[in-house]
Amino acid sequence: MSVFGLGGLLRVRTFREETAAAELGQAERRRRERRAAADDTLQRLAATGEPVDQVLFHATIASRLALSSLLAERSAEAAEADRVADERRDAWSAARRDLRAVERLAEHHEERERLAEGRAEQHVLDEAAARGRTDGGVPGRDDEGTQA
Repeated sequence: MSVFGLGGLLRVRTFREETAAAELGQAERRRRERRAAADDTLQRLAATGEPVDQVLFHATIASRLALSSLLAERSAEAAEADRVADERRDAWSAARRDLRAVERLAEHHEERERLAEGRAEQHVLDEAAARGRTDGGVPGRDDEGTQA
């Protein structure tokens, strides 16, 4: 049986695919965290109550301005996390595609090896059968026709 010549490449591609999958998982987690932070800020902004006096009115305006700025910042972070996660997904898809190509080559190699082994075994059996026919086909007799 011959060794698959692209075994090293298969190991490298497997490692790359696993690394890309891990990075994708991290990016997805960061995406969820950033989206949750933006949603939390939006809820806090919506929850600011109506002011009852002038001091509370100014405090409410300042609070809403701060929360609006924070919401814009968190929304930008969430958008960046989305972009990174999409890039990681594309990288993982490419790594998976490259790995699958080498895996298919390995599968074809294994199939060719099985066929070659089968042919070799059949050749041995054919030779043994041919030898049996030259013996006259009588079991237990050697090449001279004497009892073995």
